[in-house]
Amino acid sequence: MRYSVDVAVNLSIALMELGELQDAENLLNSALIKSSDDTDILVNLAVCLKYQQRHNEALQLLEKSLALNPSDPDIYLNLGVIHRELLNLDEAQDFYKKAIEISPKHAEARYNLGLLYLLKGDFDIGWSYYMWRWKTPNFKNIQRPKNFWRGQKGSYRLLLISEQGFGDTLQAIRYAQILRQMGLMVSLQCPNSLKPLFEGQLGLEAVYDTKPDDVFFDYSIHLLDIPYVLKTDIHTIPSYSKYLTVKSVYQECFRELRKENRLKVGIAWSGSKTNIRGRYRSCHLIHLLPILKTEGAVFYSLQKEYNPEELKSLPDNIRIINMSGSLKDFAHTAGLISNLDLVITVDTAVAHLAGALGKPVWLMLHYSSDWRWMLNRSDSPWYPTMTIFRQDTFGIWDGVVKRIKGSLEKILEDKRYAL
Repeated sequence: MRYSVDVAVNLSIALMELGELQDAENLLNSALIKSSDDTDILVNLAVCLKYQQRHNEALQLLEKSLALNPSDPDIYLNLGVIHRELLNLDEAQDFYKKAIEISPKHAEARYNLGLLYLLKGDFDIGWSYYMWRWKTPNFKNIQRPKNFWRGQKGSYRLLLISEQGFGDTLQAIRYAQILRQMGLMVSLQCPNSLKPLFEGQLGLEAVYDTKPDDVFFDYSIHLLDIPYVLKTDIHTIPSYSKYLTVKSVYQECFRELRKENRLKVGIAWSGSKTNIRGRYRSCHLIHLLPILKTEGAVFYSLQKEYNPEELKSLPDNIRIINMSGSLKDFAHTAGLISNLDLVITVDTAVAHLAGALGKPVWLMLHYSSDWRWMLNRSDSPWYPTMTIFRQDTFGIWDGVVKRIKGSLEKILEDKRYAL
């Protein structure tokens, strides 16, 4: 019986990673009929329901699991995760700490507690807990540098290594300027799609899209370890109005846009298809219809990947100019953004790119937002040209769209487009 339970749980986890949530739920419910008190099934079913934004049902399953096994730290961890998504932050913190109390080296509980501290702006303690990510399942197979940089100043050769998503790299690459001021000779390893954008920027000695030989460097560090080493707090965030520029060759690729006299707005409504949290961050294009109806503005899609059916679902009199064929990499996307007046986007790499370029960017932010956007603020300490429009209710975009529509109309009243 235990073997069949393990098979069902492992298969459900694989299905969830593929985004096949209904299939995973069906499988776990079938397994639950045979083993109604198995906490592994209950916890994984709760996770599956959480991904479907059915938080109350998930909490009920976890509370049942807790009654069956009150000493399981993973149950407390998952209770913390759901309460964090609902922004019940005190409850989330208590559950994370309970998991750590039971299992002091519980990496996922410590990592999630770090994310919570960062969200609240408690950077001093947040970064240290954030370092526990390297011991979690999603990170532990990533090779960490043996020659880890610990803040040494001087003419050392330092390799920065990108990690996680494109947005993380775009946000953290700002630290290259500070490292150069410390006397370091800085190079970067990053995905190929970012390489043309970063080459010749920020004083980088070289940009690699594959791992260079360690012998070329005195030290190495992953980008999101730098705030921990430098002890970045809310007051010392390297906040630049613009820290990336666009090479003229990429600007000129979109010079035809300069003939357009209406307000030129870039728009991105969907995030990564491989990131399950992308379901939270993204919205359907049809939700943006009130914005797209705004007279005096022309909209350009900043989506490299999109569902063609979404564009077809729009009324015939609503048009978004599809630029996906021209967005070969982030340098080309930067070239397009440089020719726009404004970017409106959900939480994607586009938001980070526009902010890094100093372009006015309006961020449509999900209720359970990422740590970097913090809480209860319409600005970002990371990007001075960003305005944040937050969901008032989990998963509901109507209020965000209404406020953006109103702000856009106010801008259009001023022909100078004083953003």
